[in-house]
Amino acid sequence: MQATGLTEDSINRKDPLPYIGSFLCAQLAAGMTRHILASSGIEAPLCGLITGLGLGAFVAAPWIATNVLFQQKPRSLIWMDGAYPNIGMTLMGLVLTFF
Repeated sequence: MQATGLTEDSINRKDPLPYIGSFLCAQLAAGMTRHILASSGIEAPLCGLITGLGLGAFVAAPWIATNVLFQQKPRSLIWMDGAYPNIGMTLMGLVLTFF
């Protein structure tokens, strides 16, 4: 919160838009990840996990890093915000190979 300049008082926790938007974005990411896995013939959970990690680390995280750098925000946000897509995409790749 300190890196973004937010305080407990400035956060509107009653606004549903971030939750709805986050859910929709996760659905889009999962759909594209599933398409990539299927198109590549990836069916093994370990391969799905590695593919998800690669998408998070080499597609999503660099975009986040670019946004942080151009917004001139603290560089610590690159690691904090970059960890979320890495973990999420890794788990998504793993879980999607089970369906």
